[in-house]
Amino acid sequence: MDETRSVVNLLEEPEFSKLSGAGRRAKNAGAEMVITIDVESREEVNDYYTKARNAGAKILSLPHVIEKGYEFTFADPDDHHWKILYREEKTPLIKSFFDGQDSSGYVKS
Repeated sequence: MDETRSVVNLLEEPEFSKLSGAGRRAKNAGAEMVITIDVESREEVNDYYTKARNAGAKILSLPHVIEKGYEFTFADPDDHHWKILYREEKTPLIKSFFDGQDSSGYVKS
């Protein structure tokens, strides 16, 4: 996570299904990913929920409490899955793919 509050999750199928609230897509049906927006409060999650619902988004999970946070998930008209997430502790969600590599991309020994 950086100052843009952007996160990219590369997940295996069981984790994708759990995170997205939906099962695996058919082969060649598009990318399987969840776009996560990390927000500053539960109220902001609820605001996004109201906007998404009013815009006609397909709600995949209602706003709900999770361990140390609060979230909901929806799909846009192109079936991209979005998670709006509030976390009480702003620690990295996952270890970076690039941890342990130098600037050339080679793994440090």
